[in-house]
Amino acid sequence: MNRHKALGVFVFGLCRVGWRIAQGFAADAPDTPLWQRRVARMVHVLLLAGIVLMPLSGILMTVAGGRALSIWDLTLMPSIGEIGWPDALASRIHAGLGLFITAVLVLHVLATLKHRLDDALRRPLLRPSSLKGS
Repeated sequence: MNRHKALGVFVFGLCRVGWRIAQGFAADAPDTPLWQRRVARMVHVLLLAGIVLMPLSGILMTVAGGRALSIWDLTLMPSIGEIGWPDALASRIHAGLGLFITAVLVLHVLATLKHRLDDALRRPLLRPSSLKGS
């Protein structure tokens, strides 16, 4: 479980959110309808929220479950003792977020594939001269 926590907190939490803050959101394609731009932004925000909330719920599960939060044998937070309701709540949130993030990620991948396919089909139609001489 130690690797699971380290990976969750470090890679997905710190690196991904830090990268998004540093880079900002990708620019929208100019011909993208407004509703698609809004949905895309919402999906990106939901993914980032999940990336933040997943480790936080895992941390609460750990410390309220009577265990110290340790990563690579370094104790970051001591246990607060076994407290049933925050442990149970965090457990439900953590499990639900896993399903939620998976669903939003599938939506994101499908939208990306749709746009890649649109671009691949549109390119030869927009520039038929590029096909000459092939």
